[in-house]
Amino acid sequence: MQAEAYPGRYRASVGTPVGYYLDSVLFEHRDVLDQEIELSVAPPPLVFVYRSDGGRARGTVEKGNRANVILIPRNELWFAQRLFLYQARCDEAGHYRINDIRPGDYYALALSQMDWSLLYSPAAFTVFGKIATRVTVERDTETVLDLKAQVWPE
Repeated sequence: MQAEAYPGRYRASVGTPVGYYLDSVLFEHRDVLDQEIELSVAPPPLVFVYRSDGGRARGTVEKGNRANVILIPRNELWFAQRLFLYQARCDEAGHYRINDIRPGDYYALALSQMDWSLLYSPAAFTVFGKIATRVTVERDTETVLDLKAQVWPE
């Protein structure tokens, strides 16, 4: 696939096909996933590398009927850029499953009520660090993570 772009500074951002995760974005033979790049009139290609060996998370949320389970990267820059955020809604019994997770370190949190605009608050990353469970997701591995439903702090 090709796309046209005007010369200038950009950050690469793309959707991810089902069954894959974005592993890297290569520009001039280096990974620029979380960096700005300068495009000239005739820039070299930008290569998006997807992998299909993502991790999985599943578990139960105590008192989690229809709760939202959220995984956010512990990398503050990725969080600020809204990269690698994962979400699942629990069933009536509080069970959830998230597939195709990019391997790495995350904060996991189950919220009984979710106001998505809270994720855009400057304090959100700090709040996650204080109240969330830390989890590491490995390639092609299932992580079982049982959580308790919480209410987002005021």
